[in-house]
Amino acid sequence: MTLEDSVLRHRLAVLQRAAALGNVSQACREFGISRALFYRWRTRFTRYGRDGLRPRADPAQPVAPLSQRRPWSTRSWPTPCCGRPSARCASRPNCASPAGVGGR
Repeated sequence: MTLEDSVLRHRLAVLQRAAALGNVSQACREFGISRALFYRWRTRFTRYGRDGLRPRADPAQPVAPLSQRRPWSTRSWPTPCCGRPSARCASRPNCASPAGVGGR
């Protein structure tokens, strides 16, 4: 089961529980969601059916392809040294070391 399917099942379960109880507030408390979110989901369900409850990608933040993403590593984003007068830092005044190394 994919994450998208899991989210869809959870949202359907909230709607079904509210219908079974006949009390939206109680169902929202049981699932730990706000009533505003419940009504947003219910509106989308009545307009679009099950597909309306599927999570949507945020069009405001497009995701770059993997080939264009910058690698997140300590080597590409060095941190300043700890400031100790070690042999490495003494020879280079603007020394930068990988995170966690501390200039040693």
